[in-house]
Amino acid sequence: MKEYVEKMIKEYPDMKFERSCLLNQMKSLKITEDDVIYSMCFSHPEGERVQTSGLSDKTAKVALSFRDRQRQMEEERYNFLFDKYQHLDEEITFLEETIADIPGEIGEIMSELVIKGDTWENVCFSHCIGT
Repeated sequence: MKEYVEKMIKEYPDMKFERSCLLNQMKSLKITEDDVIYSMCFSHPEGERVQTSGLSDKTAKVALSFRDRQRQMEEERYNFLFDKYQHLDEEITFLEETIADIPGEIGEIMSELVIKGDTWENVCFSHCIGT
């Protein structure tokens, strides 16, 4: 557990930044038509073939399922981002609450160093700690 908390303290600024990025991605999530078309690409048979009409069954199926596929892709992507965001948010909340529960001046120092991102020199100066 000690190693886990130490890792979280070291990665706290990156975790906050990643959480912010995930939130922005969820807010602006839009699957483009090109993304849908790319995901629906079929392999084309090579060689000669006989085409009986101007519109193949494959083309009709693609046209009918395009919007459904786009909605499904957006939902899958959103769920992926949301799960990742939720996990990261829980870790950040855990770390912040744990630091807030540290009693006395040590808790204040940890809060200033980790959560506020203050430098060791500034913390030493503000708490009259000799280096």
